[in-house]
Amino acid sequence: MLAALAWAALMAPLTGWGLPSSKADRFLFPSGQPWSADGYQAGAALEERANRVGGADTDLNPLGDRENLLTLNQTPAERAEILRRYRLFSRQPDEMITFMALQRMRPGAGDFDPQLYQYGGVYIYSVGAALAVAHGVGLARITSDSGFYLEHPDAFGRFYVVARLISLAFGALALIVAFCFARRIAGTRAGWLAMALLAISPVFIVGALEAKPHLASATLLLFAAHMFSLRGDAPTTRGAIALGVIIGLAMGFVLTGAVGGLIPIAAMVFPPFRAQWRRWLLVGVVAVAVYAATNRYFVYNALLHREKIAGNIDNSTAMYAVGRFGAGAARVGALFSEGVGPVTAALALFGAWWCARRFGSKASVAAAPMIGIVLIAIAIGAGKPDEFGRFLVAPVMLACVLAAVGARRLTRNRAALAGIFVFAAMVGGGWRYLRAFAIDARGVSESRTQAATWLQAETGDAPIALTQEPAPYSVPPMDFASRRVMLLPRQAPADTTIALPEWLVRTADRESTEPDAWWRARYELSRAFGADWPASVSWADKPVFVYRLRQGG
Repeated sequence: MLAALAWAALMAPLTGWGLPSSKADRFLFPSGQPWSADGYQAGAALEERANRVGGADTDLNPLGDRENLLTLNQTPAERAEILRRYRLFSRQPDEMITFMALQRMRPGAGDFDPQLYQYGGVYIYSVGAALAVAHGVGLARITSDSGFYLEHPDAFGRFYVVARLISLAFGALALIVAFCFARRIAGTRAGWLAMALLAISPVFIVGALEAKPHLASATLLLFAAHMFSLRGDAPTTRGAIALGVIIGLAMGFVLTGAVGGLIPIAAMVFPPFRAQWRRWLLVGVVAVAVYAATNRYFVYNALLHREKIAGNIDNSTAMYAVGRFGAGAARVGALFSEGVGPVTAALALFGAWWCARRFGSKASVAAAPMIGIVLIAIAIGAGKPDEFGRFLVAPVMLACVLAAVGARRLTRNRAALAGIFVFAAMVGGGWRYLRAFAIDARGVSESRTQAATWLQAETGDAPIALTQEPAPYSVPPMDFASRRVMLLPRQAPADTTIALPEWLVRTADRESTEPDAWWRARYELSRAFGADWPASVSWADKPVFVYRLRQGG
């Protein structure tokens, strides 16, 4: 317990990475004072979002034309929309949608519908409650005046810190569960090693420092697997109810937590547990009841107003199409190794083999949720960027437990186990992620600040080409109110004489991403920022690349 709390205390300063801040004013407003609240046109945007039927994460003004070179900041409304992102969004592209969901609620009218359903009510309401507590003790300020946050972005940045502390708290809980799980299987030394391996795992570090529900859900899934392993063959009624509550809460954090239901399903399939099918059925019933109680708007709208959840579903299905299973398996394998480290991954395979021999079908049932996540990831993982690896956090947690078990079966020597941990830490890459978050939290030498400084000094007010819409996570801050910003089309323009901007800026895991992009024949790399030690699954200190138009291009 104390070790987990110490880890959380050491990690807490890193929760300030990538926040909206007035530090960016020197790039966003280089020629004068920051805008007043009226300039951002926030009232009209909030009213439009509040009156629109659709998910809270739905883009208000999606770009329809991606076949031509587009100027993104021609009108005052376009400039205001871009600058609102830089005043309110963090450098993690998914974090803001939770606050959008909270903003759309009307508590005074009894309306607590988040209109965001892939993230569950357990998470969204927990963030809302945490913000209320933070407001009450003076750590954050909640006001209906949106202009206040636009003029004081640092105040909105505290919202992200509060939400990230929830993830960090579940990270500490995950360390404790991993310790207990491995200790039960292979002894106290295995427990300590499991905790240590998990603490340095890249995907785990990322999950603990982002305001997203996946790590919390994964922690509950690991706890559910541990609970099953304690009394898997004959759960008491009380134990079945407790297991159902944990699985229901895991799904209540994020929909992928539904894989926890594979535990009772698998238990009813394997003969050793089938005799207790009523208890396993009770687990499933309780899990569904807990989810429905904490996500009643999803259940209600799914039955009676499906158009309200269509936007969320469409967004998810567009991003996660099923197919190309071979490529998906290769991608998941690579991301899993990146997310847990090659040494831990190899030890986990040995530990899984030993547990399968030692515990038989009981091991399969306990691991069923993590196996389910891996299979889903394989089905949708082909071609996914590196940050997709964060969805493997639950399998990573179990892998650390299995790796500790595997190491314990290989040696009982304390020094040898310590050596295994040191070697795993050296080659696992966790230090790169801690470094990236530390650099980003300081906000001085991280990649986007470096790129913004260089662009301001070296390119003046020249037009800038982009491959992504401008937002804090995708484009360094710049003078969007005056500098012309253009979005390149997906395919090469039919008119080969079209004048392209001299400079192109893009944020990517590595320079080689999109090797066949048409613009590569027209631009050459000029500068790279943050590319020396990339932490690719994370958005912290994400590399930024600046290209210049080739002569004659």
